[in-house]
Amino acid sequence: MIVVDDGVATGNTLLSTINMIRKEGPARIIIAVPVASRSAAEKLSSVADEFISVLIPDEFYGVGEFYTDFHQVTDEEVLYYLNELRVSPALPKEAGIKIFDYGKTNQL
Repeated sequence: MIVVDDGVATGNTLLSTINMIRKEGPARIIIAVPVASRSAAEKLSSVADEFISVLIPDEFYGVGEFYTDFHQVTDEEVLYYLNELRVSPALPKEAGIKIFDYGKTNQL
C-alpha cells in the first residue's frame, strides 16, 4: 500500500495511520511525501517498508513553508476531487484505492 501525504512535520499522524493500515495486513507499506522533517523521516522510516521524501531540509519549521499556496481545503473541494477520482477513466476499477479518514475506510 502506498500512503501519500502533503508533507510531514512530526510524523505522529502518519504513525497512527500506519498502525491502522498494518491491521489490514498489506504486503508492504510505502510512505511518499514531498517534504519531511528529519526527525519525522527517521521515525517513519522505522515503521514503513519504504519512506520516500523529495526533500528533507536541515531547517524545518512547517510543511506550509514549502508551498506557494497552502490554504485549508474545504469539504466541498475534497468531495469534488474524490468524485472526479471515482469517475476518472484513467483510473482502473481494480486499482482498489482506499481513502482513510479517522478510522473510516472508503474504497473507490
